[in-house]
Amino acid sequence: MHPVFTPYMAVVPAIGYTRRRGMLIFFVFVAVFCFCVVPPPTHACPPFLLVGKLWTWLAEQGHAGAQYNPGRCYEFGTRVSQDHVTAATIYQLAAEQAHAGAQYSLGQCYARGTGVSRDDAAAARFYQLAVEQGHTDAQYTLGRCYEVGVGVSQNDELAATLYQLAARLKQHADAQYSLGLCYAYGTGILQHGERAAKLYQLAADQGHAGAQYSLGKCNECGTGDLRDHERAAKLYQLAAEQGHAGAQYSLGQCYERGTGVGRDDAKAARFYQLSAEQHTKLEDAILIGDELRVRALIEAGADVEKQLSTGHTALMLASKNGHEPCVRALIEAKADINKQRNTGFTALTFASQNGHGDVRPRTDRGVGGCRQAE
Repeated sequence: MHPVFTPYMAVVPAIGYTRRRGMLIFFVFVAVFCFCVVPPPTHACPPFLLVGKLWTWLAEQGHAGAQYNPGRCYEFGTRVSQDHVTAATIYQLAAEQAHAGAQYSLGQCYARGTGVSRDDAAAARFYQLAVEQGHTDAQYTLGRCYEVGVGVSQNDELAATLYQLAARLKQHADAQYSLGLCYAYGTGILQHGERAAKLYQLAADQGHAGAQYSLGKCNECGTGDLRDHERAAKLYQLAAEQGHAGAQYSLGQCYERGTGVGRDDAKAARFYQLSAEQHTKLEDAILIGDELRVRALIEAGADVEKQLSTGHTALMLASKNGHEPCVRALIEAKADINKQRNTGFTALTFASQNGHGDVRPRTDRGVGGCRQAE
């Protein structure tokens, strides 16, 4: 017998079942232990080969959990070669058995187009199935879908309701931040500055850069009965250290004006430069149609409304070049489709003039919802 099994052999006689059932329960326990606790080995060894066979057998018997966990391994390349197609196939099997985690993960596959063809409506359907079982990440993600109208009809009220459900979990900073924005701008819910600030605080305490920036704005501008320039500067500093472009710019203003910090023109220039570099990176990512990079820069606080070096906004540039995935990402970030260049042209004008009508239906619905504090 391999040494890894020895400490657990004592549990088998204590199980009041037949030998066969006792051994099955024992091996299931070992399988869970090896997958969840024991670090992956540097080479294949008999216990892990046995565990793999056991998981395969359980999956073949229709055990949803046994199907879902290998799906995660294939999605992230844990102990196996990364294979998104296999991951999506496994998630599908488990999702059909109402496994909430699998339903959410399959929705993510459809939303990203990993392992399956991209299908926003299918993604929303699987999110909804997981939401009905109380899956917190699905509640937040479906809320995002309703907020921006991706895969479902845009509905601010439903978005706010789903954010409320997810925000009940103290550790879900994204939901707390999004719900805070809804309260701040009265989107789908009654406007309430104090509640917005409290939600920002919950998310900021978990290191959420967007929440730190927005809470800094509350302290700078006196929102939610807050006004503390020193605290605002500290919050901007925290968010700026995470690469948040808006926070970098606001911190630059603090140093330039001497509000909350000692006046320092050199530091002001440095933070202005850091913020400007984010927008240069955004322009470069749009020009080559790099959706993932665009989303990462938006998450880092890049201002989607700021004019780029070409004179276009980010959405205008993406529409002009026909980069539909980038257009989608910018609209989700609340880019204004009606904003005009000095010529009077909008993103829709640029899309039509350059023969990119395929982006028009996705931008023509209009954008509502809450914006991050300027």
